[in-house]
Amino acid sequence: MDALRRDLHTTRMRGYAVDDEQNTQGVTCAAVALPGRPGTPTAVSATMLTVRATTELSGSVVADLIALAGQLSRVTNV
Repeated sequence: MDALRRDLHTTRMRGYAVDDEQNTQGVTCAAVALPGRPGTPTAVSATMLTVRATTELSGSVVADLIALAGQLSRVTNV
C-alpha cells in the first residue's frame, strides 16, 4: 500500500501517470487527467511499445498529452 501511495504522490507532483509494463510486457503508457467536475474523472492517454519509448519520445508524448488535456477541458467544459 505504501508503494501505491508513493506512486500516486509522484503522479500528482509531475502531472501525469506512467504505466511502464505494469499491465502488459513490452507496452508503456502515459496519461494526463483533465481538470473537471468532481465525480467525472476524464483523462487522455497514449500507448507505445517500450522499445520505442525513448526519453525524448516519451517527453514529447507527455507534452502533447498535457496540451491536449488543456484544450479538451476548455472545449468540452469538463
